[in-house]
Amino acid sequence: MLRGSIEEPTQRARASAVFSLFAFVDVPIVWYSIRWWRTQHPPPMELPPEMWHTLLWNWLAMALLTAALVLIRFDQEEAERKV
Repeated sequence: MLRGSIEEPTQRARASAVFSLFAFVDVPIVWYSIRWWRTQHPPPMELPPEMWHTLLWNWLAMALLTAALVLIRFDQEEAERKV
């Protein structure tokens, strides 16, 4: 969405790079926030062993869906280039 909103290529690349760096730094902060700020977050929970099977099947389904959507997007881009 960010890349599509900026017309000038240099500004688009710079804004995207800055946002990517911010997102990269933000991931560990979000991950460890549960441990750092115990008063504002619930304690981490453990997944029951019988739920791991379901979780893994859902991850597989999401990976396949993501791959299908990426392939569709590649086909759309190819068709747009041809036009």
